[in-house]
Amino acid sequence: MNLNMYFNRRPLNLALASIGILFFGSMVGTVAGAEAKASSGGSASSKNSLSKVTTTDEAIKAEDESAIRAQANQYAVSYGKGDAKALALQWSVDGTLTEPSGKKLRGREEIEKFFAAHFKGHAPQKLEIDVESVKFPANNIAIEVGTTKLPTGNSRYTAIHSKDSGHWQMISVFEHDAPAKLTEVSISELSWMVGSWGAKSNSDLRVQCDWTASKKFLQVNFYSSKSDNNTPSETEIIGWNPVLNTICSWHFNSDGGLGMGRWKKDGDNWIVSARGSDHDGTLASAHYILHKVDDNSYTWKSTKRFAEGKNLPDSQEILVMRRDQK
Repeated sequence: MNLNMYFNRRPLNLALASIGILFFGSMVGTVAGAEAKASSGGSASSKNSLSKVTTTDEAIKAEDESAIRAQANQYAVSYGKGDAKALALQWSVDGTLTEPSGKKLRGREEIEKFFAAHFKGHAPQKLEIDVESVKFPANNIAIEVGTTKLPTGNSRYTAIHSKDSGHWQMISVFEHDAPAKLTEVSISELSWMVGSWGAKSNSDLRVQCDWTASKKFLQVNFYSSKSDNNTPSETEIIGWNPVLNTICSWHFNSDGGLGMGRWKKDGDNWIVSARGSDHDGTLASAHYILHKVDDNSYTWKSTKRFAEGKNLPDSQEILVMRRDQK
């Protein structure tokens, strides 16, 4: 449920998508450009010399892969400490970092400022990195692929490294949401949301959730004191999306704003990665975390918030109570 507009002075009434904070970048043309700088070794004069060269190359690649994996471990440590400078130093001076939204950060200095702003508004979190593969299309180029895990969810990333003076640095990095699991999560798992709800800290808000379309979807209407009794100020439709293979929500605002979110179950929590636009075209994104306490209450919190080109601090956790208690 998108409760964002009711607990912030600025009504960012959109549904959003995660901000990339780990590994990002654009790899289009990067490998080709970097390969042009790679030195080309001479051909072996015999099978014996070729065997020796191959063995030496394999040993060097094994050493290089170990170094890149060690850097990934150090990245996780630096992220957990909220050390923006140490994180940025893993990029080359002119390296790039591209967010899932397509926004590209250019240069180590801009990347450091990005992380510094993020940690200013968000407490450091434990980051786990699983490096799935490291491949070497050229002697001084490596492509690293893996997954990252934060308390708010998992992501996938691709990082392109360049070796300069014996030291590996990231020249282009890209991070995106991990794909949903192939096992369908039934919309019936959200049946507990059906009913009338209100925020304990905000008597102005009323939320009504009902089944619709033969219980294939949930329709959530939001009402406030400024709304007509029978006219919601916002409407959200929640259901299974067979194309994306996950539960999705589509959010519509009475002033013309709209958005979409992807739902993922993580233990007792539901995490909604959503993005959207206000009526004037202002883009924003965030994660919503819903935690079912019992049949008559759940908590709601908004994290990883981004609007008008700025990172916003996490919202306070809100307790939402059932009005028609069971």
